[in-house]
Amino acid sequence: AQPSLHAATTLAMIEGANGDFGAAADYQAQAMFVAVRDGRQDLIESLKADLEGYRRERLPSRPWQRDHPLSSPPRLSPEKQP
Repeated sequence: AQPSLHAATTLAMIEGANGDFGAAADYQAQAMFVAVRDGRQDLIESLKADLEGYRRERLPSRPWQRDHPLSSPPRLSPEKQP
């Protein structure tokens, strides 16, 4: 099964952080495939830059894309006390 765009980029970062840049590049390539398939042309350049970085055994300078769920988690609201 093909991982989602967000899952593939996260797995790429994990593999890169663990020193397995080959696996990181593979996951990043999958992320690019999903982005192209889903018409996310706005992400292609940054995904490509990260892929090239993994191929040079370098980690991305930022952890996630702007639209990644971990980049902007929902705001917490205080619980109402009875």
